[in-house]
Amino acid sequence: MDIEQALRYVQSPVPSSVPLGVYVPSVVHDRLIYWAHTSPSSGHPGTGRTVRCLSGRYWWPTLAKDVRVYVSSCSVCAQCKAPRHLPRGKIHPLTVPQLPWLHLLVDFLTDLPLSQGNTAILVIVDRFSKSCRHLPLPGLPTALPTVEALFTRYRV
Repeated sequence: MDIEQALRYVQSPVPSSVPLGVYVPSVVHDRLIYWAHTSPSSGHPGTGRTVRCLSGRYWWPTLAKDVRVYVSSCSVCAQCKAPRHLPRGKIHPLTVPQLPWLHLLVDFLTDLPLSQGNTAILVIVDRFSKSCRHLPLPGLPTALPTVEALFTRYRV
């Protein structure tokens, strides 16, 4: 099938308005998107400019979605386009504490099976000595009961 034969004009539902454009069957979608995005005169525009370029002359129900999929999988764009997010911050190592129990790592294990009325465990690790303590809890507490449990049990 020739492209000329495959295309037909789509009329707008409003009688006095201009036509939407030439209806494009699915067999030529990829060729048109390739032409609008990759041709030497287009210069790999983004999704929005590629859609605008095509929608001025052509129409099919999934035009914007098809262009978005095509542009997001374009290997040239992936290699050459500058990232649009802020650069990631540098990783800073944690300093080594000088005394035991000076710097603690605290986390909760939750949604455990019920055991002696408890369904959570407060896990405390001392970064200096790598000592690990476990405190069974009836559920996931808020900040105040957590601090009270720490000070009551371990006198931290």
